[in-house]
Amino acid sequence: MVALSREKRSSANVHPPHLHLLNPTDYFTERELMSNQRSVGVVPGSTDSTGIQTDRYEIPSNPEGRIRLAPQTTFTMHRSGWTGAMDALIPEHNENGVIFDGFLDRLFDPHWPHETGPTLPVTQPWTGVFHNPPGVKGWHSSSGAPQRLIATAAFRESMPACRGLFTLSDYLSDFLTKETGLLTSTLRHPTEIPDRLFCMDAFASEAEKKVVMVGWWLRKLAAIYFLPLDHDSGFRKYRLISNPCTELEHASLLKQEFVRQSMALRQPLLPAYRDNTFALSRHNNADYDELLSKSIVFLDLYDASANNAVVECIARATPLLINRIAPVEEYLGVDYPFYFESLDEAARKAQDLDLVAATHEYLMQCPMRKKLSTSTFLDDFRSSDVYQNLKI
Repeated sequence: MVALSREKRSSANVHPPHLHLLNPTDYFTERELMSNQRSVGVVPGSTDSTGIQTDRYEIPSNPEGRIRLAPQTTFTMHRSGWTGAMDALIPEHNENGVIFDGFLDRLFDPHWPHETGPTLPVTQPWTGVFHNPPGVKGWHSSSGAPQRLIATAAFRESMPACRGLFTLSDYLSDFLTKETGLLTSTLRHPTEIPDRLFCMDAFASEAEKKVVMVGWWLRKLAAIYFLPLDHDSGFRKYRLISNPCTELEHASLLKQEFVRQSMALRQPLLPAYRDNTFALSRHNNADYDELLSKSIVFLDLYDASANNAVVECIARATPLLINRIAPVEEYLGVDYPFYFESLDEAARKAQDLDLVAATHEYLMQCPMRKKLSTSTFLDDFRSSDVYQNLKI
């Protein structure tokens, strides 16, 4: 755990505080840092005397399956992330099936080179999944915004062969249907439900209770610093480092976010709130589950379709302070008790232990919690309108 600098600042100063960054090599080797992607079905092979490693592609072809998975690139930095979803589709792999790409945002983004996947434009029958919501446009990394991708020549020239699109929210499905006219189906992002769930007694007994911001994509990164909980509140605020390899990039973005947040709130960052916010190094899976078993999670989002932290909190029944936006409501429900409209409201709710307990119980009974398994993901895939359009 690394605390931010406690240098004295004028309360009228809106410049961001000095960020004490974690040293990536403290916890990861360079090879591990760069291996945050893998290809579904590719098994690492033996290494010869020259150091060349020969991998093999091992997905059995099912003649009844409808999609050709190819090697799917996924991110392993997530806890039970997209890797599990793509693994769930392996029974549908048919070497003669419709081309399937699980990350169309990357396939059609000219700024994101890809070694795997079909050649553009795609002229054979194809389908796949879009992840990024419209709100990506105008944010830090906007090249993957769907409105930009579907306007590219590569996408337009690929449309005649498209059998339909998948997304992870009705919000994004509605957008793509309207903008492209293509058949679109919604799936729900699956995740693992671990043995260790949130424990209200453990949280309540903590002398210093934790509020943790998890992840960075489309987050208002400075919001955790502005969350009005000082040292005397009995809470400590944390920003969990998701990937030490990209922490320098995120720190640069965070500095921009401090200015944006100050302007949006029309107030500076008060030292009492700043100095009660700390950085946490990336956790392994066991430590991550332990952290979420006795902490509140905090997210202030610009936009979303599916959000990994949201589904992970549903799986663990971990109370999640989050702003109310349409795609989040699809996962948490309209009546979720831990939505906030302002940071002041978020701080008040965090300190209301009865409400924390009620939110935990709500999540234990949340209908979406029963839909997060990979088996349900596969069933929903097979029952979708797009799947019915994939007949070979």
